[in-house]
Formats: sequence, C-alpha cells, structure tokens
Amino acid sequence: MSKSLLLFENSPWLILVALILGAGYTFILYNSEGPWSKTLRLWLAALRFVLVTIISILLIGPILRQLLITTEKPFIVFAIDNSKSVSETTDSITLIRYLENINILKSDLEDNGYQTLIKSLDGTKNYHLASEIQFDYLTTDINGLLRTIQAEYEGRNLKSVVLLSDGIYNLGTSPNFSNFKYNIFALGLGDTIPRRDIAISSLKYNKISYQGNRFPLVVEITNDGYFNETLTVLIKKDNKTLHSESIKLLGDNQLSEVKFILEADEKGLQRYQVELSAKEGELTYKNNIVQAYIDIVDGREKILFVAPSPHPDIKAIRSAIESNKNYEFHLYIPGIHDLVESKILENKYDLIIFHQVPDRSRKLLSLYHQLVDKDVSTLLIVGPQSNLRDFNQLNGLLNIQAGRYQADQVNAIYNSLFMNFSLSEDLQTMMGDFPPVFVPFGKITLTSNAQPLLYQKVGSVETKNPLLLLGEKDGRKIGILLGEGSWRWKLHEYSVKEQNILFNEFYSKLVQYLSSKEDKRKFKVYPVNKEVSKNESILFKTEHYNDLYERIYGIKVDLVITDEEGNVLGYTYLPNEGTSIYRVSNLERGVYKYKATSSINGKVEEITGEFVVKDTQIENINLTADHSLLRNLADRTSGKFYLASQIDELERELYQRKYPGILHSNEAYLPLINLKALFFVFLLLVSIEWFMRKYHGSY
Repeated sequence: MSKSLLLFENSPWLILVALILGAGYTFILYNSEGPWSKTLRLWLAALRFVLVTIISILLIGPILRQLLITTEKPFIVFAIDNSKSVSETTDSITLIRYLENINILKSDLEDNGYQTLIKSLDGTKNYHLASEIQFDYLTTDINGLLRTIQAEYEGRNLKSVVLLSDGIYNLGTSPNFSNFKYNIFALGLGDTIPRRDIAISSLKYNKISYQGNRFPLVVEITNDGYFNETLTVLIKKDNKTLHSESIKLLGDNQLSEVKFILEADEKGLQRYQVELSAKEGELTYKNNIVQAYIDIVDGREKILFVAPSPHPDIKAIRSAIESNKNYEFHLYIPGIHDLVESKILENKYDLIIFHQVPDRSRKLLSLYHQLVDKDVSTLLIVGPQSNLRDFNQLNGLLNIQAGRYQADQVNAIYNSLFMNFSLSEDLQTMMGDFPPVFVPFGKITLTSNAQPLLYQKVGSVETKNPLLLLGEKDGRKIGILLGEGSWRWKLHEYSVKEQNILFNEFYSKLVQYLSSKEDKRKFKVYPVNKEVSKNESILFKTEHYNDLYERIYGIKVDLVITDEEGNVLGYTYLPNEGTSIYRVSNLERGVYKYKATSSINGKVEEITGEFVVKDTQIENINLTADHSLLRNLADRTSGKFYLASQIDELERELYQRKYPGILHSNEAYLPLINLKALFFVFLLLVSIEWFMRKYHGSY
C-alpha cells in the first residue's frame, strides 16, 4: 500500500502566479491574428499555456512525498539438531517420517501467511526441505544454533523457533543460560531412559612426546547397566596389541580410569587405538573405540652450561630451565663433571650459557672459541672471575672500560620499549623488588644492534646502563647478563610467594628467545591446524619469499598428500595476495603425510610434513535424550514441549497464537523537477507546437 502527497518548497499560492504567467505569455504570443484559423490558434495557445505554466510551477519547487507501507509476515524458523546422536538413537524410517511432517507443516504455514525457513547445526545454510539435511554432525551446540538464529533475524518479525532435538549438547553452554526473544517450541527425539552401554568418555595424554621417552595415556570409561563384570582395555598400534588390562565394572554411572605407560620409539605422528571389549546388549559399539594421535618429536632442545667453577647461580638457573620439559640441560665444569671436551664438541646444542667465561685463568678460552665457531646462540653471564679483556674482544655487543674488577650492587629495571618478547606484569613489578646483583664497575659502550631488556638501578638512581641486553652477531643470537647473583632472585620470590613461577618465567623466556631459530626458508607450506575433524577441511597456508625476504605471489605449488595405506592425492594451486590459503576437504580419518614443491628463480624448493584427520566420537558418549532441558527451554520462552510424534498438536498451537505481521513504512521525497519524464513531455509539447506552426505556414 502506498500514499502520495504533493508538497512545495515555497508557498503554493505561487501556483496562481504561474497560471497568470502562462496565460499572459500565451496571450501576448497568440493575441494577434496570424496565418492560422481561430481553432488552430486556440490549440497552439493551449499547448504554449500548458508548457509555460508547468515550467513556472516547477520553479516553485514541488516535491512528491511517497509513503510506502508494507506488511512483514511473521517468521517461524525450524531448527534441526542434525547431530550423529540423533541418528544413533532414532531409526532412519522414523526420522524420515518426522522430517516429512516438518515439510508438511512448513508448507501449511506458508499457505497461511507465514514466512518459514529451515536451519541445521551448521547455522549458515538455509534448507528448502527438512529432508535435505544429513544427520552426520560430529558435535552439538544447541545454544550456538539458537543464538545464531536470534542474531541473524535481529529486528525482524521472528516469532518462534521449532527445535527438533534430543536435548543432548556437548559443545558450548546450556541454552537455558541464554535469553531468547522468541518462543521456542521443542520437538523431543530419542529415548530418555538410559540403556545399557559402555563408552570411552575421554583420553588424557600429551599431544607431544620426545623420542626415546615414556609417556602416560589415561583411559576414562563410563558404564551404564553393567555390574561386577570384567572389561578388557586394549592399546593397539598398526593393528598390533601393545598393552591390555582387565578391570572390574563397579556399577551404573561409575567412572573408571585405566593408565598405560607407552614407549615413544618411532618419530612422527603416531596413531594409537584404544579399544574396549564388547559386551552383550550394548546400545552401540561405536563408542568402544577411540583414536589417540601423538606427535613423537626427535628430541628436546639441548642447553649447555659452561662455568670455570661451582656457583649458586648454576643450580638456580638449571632449575628454571628444567621446569620446561622441552629443554635438556647439560653442565660442564672442568674437573668436576664427567663431560669431556671432545664429547661436548660432538653434541649439537641449541644454546650455550657461559658463566664467567672467558675466565681469568683462560682455561676455557679454547673451548669457548670452538663452541662459538659452531654458530650456536650464547648467553654470557659476567662475574668476578670474568676476563674482561677477552670478554670485550669476543662478545660483539658491548665494551666495558675498567681496570681491575670492581663491582657495583645494582637492581633491575625493566625496559618497556623492548619489543622482541615481553615479560608478565607480575614479573615486571617483582623485578624492582629483587635483591641487587653484582656488576663490573666501569664505562659501558654498546654497539648499534644491542637491545637492553633490563637497565641498572644504583640505589634510587635509574641509569641507562644495561644489566641484560640482547643482540646478534654473524647471524647468531647473543645475550649478556652483566651480573652474577641472580640466585638471590629465586630465594626472594620463594620467601614472598612460596613458589618460583616468576623466576622460572624470566629464564625460560630468555632461553626460549635465544635458542629459537629464525626460519629463513623461501618457501613454506604448513597446515593451519595439524589436527582436524572428519567434517572439517585441512587448510594449508603458503608463503613465498624473494632474496630480500619479501613476500611474493603467483608461483605454482604442487601438493601431494599420502595416507597411511600409501594412497596418493595430488593438487596444484596458485596462491595470490588475496588468498594464500588452500583448502582440502573430504579426507577420511588417519595420519597423512604431505609434500609441497615449488620453483623459485629456477630452484626447486620442497616442504614435507604431517597432519591428522580425527573421527570424533563425542556424539556416541552420551545417547540418553535430555527432554527436561527442552521442556525448561520451552517454558522459559513461553513456548511448549511436544514429542516429535505430536507435531499435529504443535501445528494447532501455532495457529492459535495468531502471530501478527509488522507494518513497515518508508517515506520518499522526490522533487518533480528531477523527473526525466517531464523532459520528454516538454519536448513533445514543443515539437507538436513547432510542427503545427510550420505545417500551416509560419515558424
């Protein structure tokens, strides 16, 4: 429905002036007798009067106000829980019948003036028919689905949502904790009576283990309906049984734990299969088997600590480093530890910490040169045993101008401008409270590539002399701590907090930064997530770099993916600046190896790696329908709960609600002078008048 009204920018009384102007102009033009007959002259005068009058009226500024009123029909959304738990507990024929009933109800509502649509747990796709939906979703987030619908139809005439579900959710929060602005009518599926079943509820394990180590795998088992029976738990790998253990089932709703210790003997992503022996009468056997995927890596990063003599710093720093299981700590003190120099030189270390080395006796100077020549990152800690002359010549970041070694007591001040990594706010605060350390007294000169992390505070005076600085020399990272005695920091923190979290954080982050290697490869391909579920795509991010290490695009990539059986899938793609992500879908469960090749400036680059596609069993852990959740949800939103077989009662209830439509009005203002049609009207009037005058003998 629309309404129109003519408005004027100026007084409408000016229309009379426009009429007078049109009449006067016409009278002057056609008052005298010409070569036309009286009738023709009247027609010509009428055409000129209309033309002049309309042009004059347009100068007054008439505006056409249009009011368009539309009625938005009420919306009813059908939200379908298409998780696997529904298909596991409802036979396919019954489920098809329920979906057909929803299709019929949807059609009837549309015939009676309602707008309808169908959504599944995915939340993004709209379905024309409920029967198009596949019940294969691996997780259930009922609250997420309902909130997505509310957000999508915010401000629309959404009146109710019909939720077809078993009430079981295993992702997100309970929908009863959310507020919804529409009525929810729940159609309950499944069986609320627990049936006999044994299931693996979860596996507890570290996703990464180091080759040669042993690691725990804990199996949690739930039991409904079996009492005082024996259950066998198996751990398998490559179809071979590694371990088995039998347990007694204690009774209903009991959680049992079985712990296995496994050997990390083979490098790479390894799949371990946990199986429960089948019991007669189980609801499903699918939840008796679960896969565990563990990445067995080559080894931990090796940290070598070299010192000329024992010192309290050594034990304190060692405890901080060993608090991180990713590090393997080696200590060398001549004449005290069993490590020999030849053995040290054979090992490949990720970081070497030199405590007061080069030392005054210079007994470790030769070893220092040999280790540094291996291009390994170093952390140098200066103390009274340090040979400052050798230190100045070798460190590459600073110079200390001093005579005999004299020490100052200084406190640490955090440099907030340091950007390479950050320390927690608690640690930054604690730094000011740590006891002082002893630093060499003298003038300190820094090179341009040295970046202080900590400054020195002498008494109450904050200086710009560094206490801890980081930098690079010849492509390797270097850290210098100009003070010994940080073991006092550890004791101080423990006396205040009865723990050493902040002290451990300080050395862990310092070691992590110095031992990390910068990846300078010109070609990189890696999965965004190394573990995905079966219904997810694996996303490969691709990066190309030129000799200046600038990102480049448009280079072809050949990607080969191989499964555990040796089957090969090949892909070719061309990353560009807008999309450097390549998506691979529809992979079955298992461990996959990939190889990506690309040619940069005629040189073939190759990348290899692994990823895992998991078959999530979370939907099979709990198969007992929760209709009480659906009832509470319906009551809270002024809806109603029905069994899925009672859809006829739902239809009657929806019609009784008589949801109204919403009127929307839209105003539009259109100046008539902007109408293109008027131009053609003027052209037509002028043309007719000109033609008649010309035809009858006068221009």
